[in-house]
Amino acid sequence: MFKKTSVSGDWLDYSIECFLKEKRWNGWACPYFTFENAKKVIKDWANLVYEEDKDRFVWSDENLDEPEIYEATTIEVDGEKIKVYGIGYGSWCWFEE
Repeated sequence: MFKKTSVSGDWLDYSIECFLKEKRWNGWACPYFTFENAKKVIKDWANLVYEEDKDRFVWSDENLDEPEIYEATTIEVDGEKIKVYGIGYGSWCWFEE
């Protein structure tokens, strides 16, 4: 079951609305963002880009062996299907607000 909430990270001075399940990665939140909220994440990360032709976000960094790819997926919240992106899901240190 997904719940609507907000997350932030040490690199941000604001929080971003997202959807979470109970699942955690090393204790950190594993958020899913709508397209609009995922675009807010992009503005603070030069290495995070949206590839429109593939409907995905890609984060590349010199410290990564290969880019992290966050493709669109659909979740169900209160009977409504919502397209979301798991930016940083299982690899970034997001915390729930």
